[in-house]
Amino acid sequence: TVPASPVGTSPSSGIVNLSWGASVDLPNPGGVGLSGYLVHRDWNYIAFVPAGTTTFSDTGVPDGNRRYEIRSVDRDNRMSAPAVLNVQAGPPPVPDTLPPTVPGDVVAATPAPGTVTLNWSASVDLPNPGGVGLSGYLIHRDWNYIAFVPAGTTTFTDTGVPAGNRRYEVRAVDLGNLFSAPSPALNVVVP
Repeated sequence: TVPASPVGTSPSSGIVNLSWGASVDLPNPGGVGLSGYLVHRDWNYIAFVPAGTTTFSDTGVPDGNRRYEIRSVDRDNRMSAPAVLNVQAGPPPVPDTLPPTVPGDVVAATPAPGTVTLNWSASVDLPNPGGVGLSGYLIHRDWNYIAFVPAGTTTFTDTGVPAGNRRYEVRAVDLGNLFSAPSPALNVVVP
C-alpha cells in the first residue's frame, strides 16, 4: 500500500525530517512481504529505508520548497504509488515588499505606417528583503494592456496600430508580481 499520511519538518537549515504510516504488502497469491521504502527528493532518489522504520532524516538539503516522494517496495521489487509532500527546508522565504523601479527614458519611433517601436532603459528590482528579480515589462497603449516583454529586453514593436495620436506607458513587474508605477505617458503620432 501507499505510505500513509507523510509529514515533513525542517528543524534547521539543511535538515528535513520525514515520517509516515507503515505500508502493508497486500495478501495476494505470491505476496512476499515488505522490503522497505524508497525516498525521493525533487524527483531524485536519495535513500532506501528498511521495513519496520517509518522515519528518515535528510541532511544537506538546499533551503527552499522541496518535493518528497515515499514509495513502499516489496521483496519482489514491486513498488507502490508514491506518497507526495512538499516541505519548506530551512527558514521560510522573506516576502518581497518593494516593486521594481519605473522604466526610464521611454522613446518611440514610427518606422512605417501603423508601426511604433518603443525603447526604454531597464528597471531594477530593488534589493529588499525578499527581492526576487525582474520578470519583465507590461506595455499599454491608450490605457489598454497590449504586450508582455521579458526581462533583459528593453524594446517592443507594436504593429497594426491605428493612425492618429496614441498614448504609451511601460510598467515593470518583478517575479513576486509587484508592479512599478507606469513610465511617464508618451504620446506618439502614428502615420
